[in-house]
Amino acid sequence: MEAIDLVREHFVSLGTHKIDVPEWKLVIHATPVTLGEKNRLYRRSKENDMELLVDILIMKATDEHGAKLFTIEHKPTLLNKADSNVVGRIANAILAENGPRPDDLKN
Repeated sequence: MEAIDLVREHFVSLGTHKIDVPEWKLVIHATPVTLGEKNRLYRRSKENDMELLVDILIMKATDEHGAKLFTIEHKPTLLNKADSNVVGRIANAILAENGPRPDDLKN
């Protein structure tokens, strides 16, 4: 087995983690954030820090079958009609499993 196979195997072993969101009566599932995704988030964080939290949800939040829970069309609602503390808690939980929090992505 080559080194790259071991890298891939480890990533697959990280699986999906669950985030209980009682306020929304949801259980959100999220896979680990990849370096490519972190790169996109980092670029977005330079433009608008608060939108980054919503971008994380749109990018990573899925149901138990892996179907996306939110789309770009949901962004205005998540930004303006959702509890910011809940959005922040979910985004931080998604990132906490394997990477920096939104504050770490700022310049």
